[in-house]
Amino acid sequence: MKKTKTHLFLAISGLLVSLIGYGYFYLNQTHRNIQAEEVKYTVTSSEMAESFRKPGAKTNIADQVIQTKGRITALGEKSVTLDKRVNVLFLKKLPADLKKGREVTIKGRCVGYDDLLDVVKVDQALLIEHFELNINRLEYE
Repeated sequence: MKKTKTHLFLAISGLLVSLIGYGYFYLNQTHRNIQAEEVKYTVTSSEMAESFRKPGAKTNIADQVIQTKGRITALGEKSVTLDKRVNVLFLKKLPADLKKGREVTIKGRCVGYDDLLDVVKVDQALLIEHFELNINRLEYE
């Protein structure tokens, strides 16, 4: 009887230790490096927003690395809104010369669609290029 209790105690203890170990390693996985990953989808901000807005839409760009292009309609310290449809959160502070109305290309992870705010969310973004239309020439920075 005593042997059975000891074996049962050891089995439960072993199971508990393995579950705790699995949980620890599952919760502490290495994070994705979006900048090092290859772009899976290249879309404009309008196309991306429309793909989520369709009734019953099942889009496959959520949680994927995307590259998108659009005009800045709102600007924060680490975020921009493109064409009033895509909210982009950057890892680093944005350049000081970035202004509303500029066309930008970004690379980031598409988080999904926020139906309350009616915008597509992109995070871990990196500014690839930004340019401004000048009267005499197209100026790249």
